Amino acid sequence: MAYEFDLVAADGTLRFADDAFNRAAFLLPEFQPATQVTLIGTPPSRIRVRAQGSPTEVAPGLLERIEALAGTSLRRATAE
Repeated sequence: MAYEFDLVAADGTLRFADDAFNRAAFLLPEFQPATQVTLIGTPPSRIRVRAQGSPTEVAPGLLERIEALAGTSLRRATAE
């Protein structure tokens, strides 16, 4: 079963530097059951994650790494 969720910037703005989103897009499928990771919006305001299996939270350590790459705190939201 597939499901989607978004990681949304706490302040509304993602601030990925250079290659940082590519690293985040690599980390999520490696440590989460993600099959697709995309940026949503212009400027980007969400990270959309498509995953397999039953809905689960992003592991705290992984979330911290993604937040560091995004340059802001993130919260999980339902995909729109």
